[in-house]
This record gives sequence, structure tokens and C-alpha cells, in this order.
Amino acid sequence: MFFDKELSFFQAEFNSKEEALGKMADLLRVDNLVNEDFQQKILDRESIFPTGLPTLPYGVAIPHTDPEQVRVQQIVFASLKNPVTFKVMGSSGEEVRVKIIFMLALKSPEEHLGILQALIELLQNPSVVERLGRCKDQGELNAVLNAANLK
Repeated sequence: MFFDKELSFFQAEFNSKEEALGKMADLLRVDNLVNEDFQQKILDRESIFPTGLPTLPYGVAIPHTDPEQVRVQQIVFASLKNPVTFKVMGSSGEEVRVKIIFMLALKSPEEHLGILQALIELLQNPSVVERLGRCKDQGELNAVLNAANLK
């Protein structure tokens, strides 16, 4: 349901967090899944409430914004060739180099919390994080998501 559109980037080369979030938001906007200002709202929220997680062996970010920006629920995935810098969730300015991004576009606060918790739990397993970071195509991503019951 959340990954059914298969909106993903594999081993993408982005120069910054802003570029990565912009390209990911573009996928949602082109398919009319989010409002026009979704990208700006993601960036605004990220500056106030950072979403970087210092997981092992790679950092992960889970950017998201308010449900009213979303028309159709979806999650965009990106594995990056070279990490970009995000601020750590819940810290006072600490940074983490992120190689995996899950951009959430969710309408329901309950589902948002459930998916966020499921992703954070999944990302506590370094071997899963490593597999996600190495994903080179949708089949590999689907295999990891299916194994975690997230597809």
C-alpha cells in the first residue's frame, strides 16, 4: 500500500540533503500524490524537527510533513551512492551522514506513527540497514520490505 507505486532511487548521486529531498518530493508531485508545496513543507519541517538516525552501518533519514499535504499515501525510498548530511532526530545540532532515506507521505496520524515505529524498529538491525544501503533495484528493495512485512 505505502510502497505500491515503487517510487525509488537506487545508488543515487545527490550533492545535498536538499537535492535528495527535492528529487524525492518531485516523484510524489509528478504523480499528483501530494500538494504543490509538499517539498517546501518537508524542508521546513526538517529544519525544525530533524529526521536523521545514526543507525549502523549507515545513517538513515525519515523525512515527513503534515498529513494535509498528502493526497495519496506513499513512501519514497532512496539508497545513496555517497552519503549526505542530516541533523540527528532529537539532538541539538548533531549531524549524521545518511545513505538511506524513506520519505513518508502519509495522511493518517495513526498510520504515520505506526509506519514510523515499524521503520525505526526495522532500522535497529544493522544487517537490514546494510541490505537497504546496497539496494540497486526495486526487486532487491521489495525483498527487504517483504521480509520485514512492510510491502
